Parts: sequence; structure tokens; C-alpha cells
Amino acid sequence: MEPLNYTHTDQNFWNYTDLNRVESWTQYLRDQLNTYGYAAQITSKTWTSGEYPTPTQLARIRSNINALQTAWFAVPEWRELMAVYRPDGRETIDAVQVNAQEWDLQQMYDYLQAMVKAFELKQAGTLFMIAGGVLNAG
Repeated sequence: MEPLNYTHTDQNFWNYTDLNRVESWTQYLRDQLNTYGYAAQITSKTWTSGEYPTPTQLARIRSNINALQTAWFAVPEWRELMAVYRPDGRETIDAVQVNAQEWDLQQMYDYLQAMVKAFELKQAGTLFMIAGGVLNAG
């Protein structure tokens, strides 16, 4: 998967490849959380060249990322995802919010990897597991 990028500037244009990166990571993290018993419900989309997210799509993306946190736990470094408005009152997206989205996904990935590593450390190679685990315990 393409690495997350939380260093966008206002000079960067957020395009369909960026949108697909966020969608892919959201799906990946949802699948990983579901594997470990944390049920996160999201709705995703595959973006094509020339598409730009509507306010409804921007809200869906924020909702998806927040749903991952709600299903699991409050990541300490979590950045708040919020709607951003142009001077004319229309919703848009800016570099701060793009970075917050990708930052939150990265933090969730990092914490999830740490959780999995802790599982492995507590079980792999212990006498209990070498002996065959619960089914072979005397």
C-alpha cells in the first residue's frame, strides 16, 4: 500500500490518488480491527481522475476514520477531523485536515502494530504455547 503522507501543504492539490490512499488505508485498518474482534462499519469509494469530493463525501471520509477510533480506542495523538469552509460558506478541505486524516490513520496503524506485537510477545515461545496451548495443558 502507498505510505500515508501527513505533510501536505496548501500548495499541494489533493487528487484522486490521495483520496484512494485514504480510502485504502481506512479499509485496511477496518479489516485488521475486524480480525481482532473490533467491528468498525465504514463505507468506501474508489475515486477516478477528475473527481472531487462533495461535502457529503468529505463527511463520509471523516466519519469512516472516526468509526475506526470509536470501534477500537481513543488514540492519544488523535487529531480532530472537522469540516472546513470557504469564505462563501461552502465546505472544502485544506492541508491541515488532509494531514489530520492521514496522521490519524498512521497513528492507528502504529498502535495496532504495537498491540499485535504485544500479543505475540505474550504467547510465542512461552512454555505454555510450546506445550501446545490450552488443548494440551494437563
